[in-house]
Amino acid sequence: MLACPSSLCVKPCPPSDDGRTSIGIQAGVSATLDPETASVASLTARLDVRHADARRAFSGGAMPSIVQTSPCVVRVMVGEVMQDVVLPLPIEGGQHKARLARRSSYIEVNPSCHREDIGSHLQLQLR
Repeated sequence: MLACPSSLCVKPCPPSDDGRTSIGIQAGVSATLDPETASVASLTARLDVRHADARRAFSGGAMPSIVQTSPCVVRVMVGEVMQDVVLPLPIEGGQHKARLARRSSYIEVNPSCHREDIGSHLQLQLR
């Protein structure tokens, strides 16, 4: 399992440039391996919803907006509250899934890795 830097895992992201505060805490990043190539197939990033307005909108059924803003960052927006989720590897922008846990108040983002960028950089040995 790959983990994000500890500064990303234990603290909420700072307010965004336009003054909106973050949704909550990025709880960590894990990796799923492709068994045939032993390379990273996808990542899972968990975002715990802590902001009162975001939590109210999310538990009320608001659908999060998820867009890629750079090779290793996706922006999650719930209502008027947003947060950038930082990933350790480049991802495919349009190829992501999300798991929504409204009662537990978290969002998991599951983007696919950009295979051309990581194929030669990260290959793990399975024994």
